[in-house]
Amino acid sequence: MALGFLAYTGPRAEVVDFAYPASIGYAFIIAGRGRPEVDPWSFLLPFAPLVWLGVMAALVGVLGVTLLTSCFNYRTQSRTSKSLTNKLNSLRVLLQQDISTGADWLWWERVVLGVWMLTTVVLTRGYSGILISLLAVRHIPMPIQSLQDIMDNPVILIVQKGTNMVREFKEAEGGILRELGNLENVGRFRRVPGEDIMAAFNTLVRRGDHVYIFSDILIRMMALDFSNTGRCDFYLAREVFLSTMISMVGPKDSPLVPSLSHRILLATEAGLYDFWSKTYTPNMTSCLRPQTKVAIKSALGITNIWGMLVVVAGGAVTSLLVFCLELLFPPPSPAGVMKTHAGIPAD
Repeated sequence: MALGFLAYTGPRAEVVDFAYPASIGYAFIIAGRGRPEVDPWSFLLPFAPLVWLGVMAALVGVLGVTLLTSCFNYRTQSRTSKSLTNKLNSLRVLLQQDISTGADWLWWERVVLGVWMLTTVVLTRGYSGILISLLAVRHIPMPIQSLQDIMDNPVILIVQKGTNMVREFKEAEGGILRELGNLENVGRFRRVPGEDIMAAFNTLVRRGDHVYIFSDILIRMMALDFSNTGRCDFYLAREVFLSTMISMVGPKDSPLVPSLSHRILLATEAGLYDFWSKTYTPNMTSCLRPQTKVAIKSALGITNIWGMLVVVAGGAVTSLLVFCLELLFPPPSPAGVMKTHAGIPAD
């Protein structure tokens, strides 16, 4: 007999009898957690993408309303090119640049600009406050969250040799399981004997370039590591797969199997199996959902702000290109524009 729990499979059921299932087992992916890293693009995180889109839409709306209403006002039609500068003041306010008012301002332009100023004050104050907090945060990368992530990242898959997990990957007719099984042809699928699993777990998986797939015994291994080190150096991927019933087995037609089934049923219905599992393994849930962000106290360096510098450099390069275009294609002089509006051909 096998007193240890085995997964229920078709080939096994042909040669042995399974007792009443004690639990439902799942396959898990375990990987090593990365070290805290700086996100150079954290200055974009204070607002969600939908908020950034809303701000841009509001800015375009304010500019559009200002220009549209100016087209129907006879007073604005006779003003000089300074009128365009006044209409772009909403963009200057959003960028926290200075503006100046003059006698040619209309009352509705002052109202629209005042409401826009109030809106941008709320946005910029909220943005700056959140950004200060984000600059003190380090992100812990955990890229492997599904089977597809194993395919997309340069990691090596470890599976215990001789287990049902190997058969699932190698005998799958198609899909992601078959693709993972084919990784053995390129050296990214390793079968490790059972006696070497702990060594592979503590070295290969811990350093981050290997991932391990097995049943819920992984959680016990993570809990044992946390008890020894006090750290969560591993994490479980969000995706679970290959759910199977697990139970004890006995010889075919053995009268002991029904007797075992009756007692397993009583133990599971009373909740004893789950209680024993949690009691047997301390810190069972300590690393199931490890934190992905940590706050630190350190001076800001170039690694924190190089994303901002890229944006500044991009703006400077764009401005230089526009300046060169203005030199190559200079705009008409103000005197020529005035003569053209008066019906006199420009020189």
